[in-house]
Amino acid sequence: MNNKLTIAIPTFNRQGKAQELFKKINKKHNYHEFDLIIADNSSEPPIAIDGSNKYNKIFSRKFNIGFTANILRLFEECETEWLIILGDDDDINDTFLNDIELSITGCELDDDEVCAIKFKSSLDKHQEIIKIQGFDQFCTYNSTPERMGSTIFLSTWLFRVSSLRNYIRYGYMHSGLQIPHVIPVLKALNDGHAILYSDLEPVLYRTADENSRWDPGFTFVMGFFSTFTFPEFIKNNQLLNFTKLMGGQKLKSMIGFTIKIYYTFPEGNLKYLLRFYSMVGVKQFTAVIIFKLIKPFLKNKSISLKLKKIIGITSNDRM
Repeated sequence: MNNKLTIAIPTFNRQGKAQELFKKINKKHNYHEFDLIIADNSSEPPIAIDGSNKYNKIFSRKFNIGFTANILRLFEECETEWLIILGDDDDINDTFLNDIELSITGCELDDDEVCAIKFKSSLDKHQEIIKIQGFDQFCTYNSTPERMGSTIFLSTWLFRVSSLRNYIRYGYMHSGLQIPHVIPVLKALNDGHAILYSDLEPVLYRTADENSRWDPGFTFVMGFFSTFTFPEFIKNNQLLNFTKLMGGQKLKSMIGFTIKIYYTFPEGNLKYLLRFYSMVGVKQFTAVIIFKLIKPFLKNKSISLKLKKIIGITSNDRM
C-alpha cells in the first residue's frame, strides 16, 4: 500500500482488548505497510506498546476528552491518505488488509470523488456495491433500521482524509449524535462527494458487552437539537429525510419511535419531538395524533411492559 493507510484504535481503560487487537494487526506488517495507532483516552494505567516498529504509534491523551473527540482527533493526527478506525473489541478477517488494499487501489484509479468507502457488515447482509451521492440519496438508501445500524458501525468505514479535511469541524458541532465519523461524510455528500458502499467485509461484527456499548445518543431528540443549532448542516427541504432516518418511514415505526421517546426521555424532550413531527409531514402529524389518543393507556403497567418488550427497552432509567 506504500503506507497510504492508518489503522487507529481509540480506547479507554480496556488495555487488554486494545493490545490484543493491536498485536493481531501488527503481525501483518511483514506483508503490508501502514501506520498503526492506539489513541489512549487517558487510561489508568496508561497503555504501553512495542515501539520497535517505526509505524507503531500511541497517542496518550492528557485528559479524557470523550468518545467523540478521541475519534475526531484521529482525523487530525492521521498522516496518510486513508484512515480506518477500529473499536478495541472488534475483530478482523484474514482478508482484512487485502480488502482494504483492493478498495484503495480501485478508488484511486477510478473515482477521485469518493470521500469514504463503507464496508459490508453482518448487520446488513444484503449490502452490495453502490455509489451514493447526496444526502437525499443517503437517506433513501438507509431506510431500514438494519441498514442504518450497519451504516453507523464505526469499524466498517474507510475514510479518505484529504477529502474530509474541511468537514471534521461538523463532527465536533454535532457530537451529541454520537456518530462523529458519519457527520463529516454527510456534510461532504452535500458538496458533491460520494460514498462507495462495498460488498467486502474485512471487519467481524461483535455484539458489544454492557460496558462498551455506545450511549443511546443517535436519537431524534439529539438530532433535533443538533440540526437546529447548526442549520447549515442540512437544507430545509431535507428535514423530512432527516426525520425518516430518526424515526423510520412507516407510520407504524413513527408511532413506535414516539412511544420509545416517551418511555426513555424526559417529558420536555417528548414535547420537542411532537412539535417537530407536527410540522414536517402528514405521516408524522398522524403519528402525533395517534400517540396523543393512546397516551392515557401507556402508563398502565401491563401495557407498558408489553410495549417496552416490543420496542426493545430493557431498562426503566430515563436519559
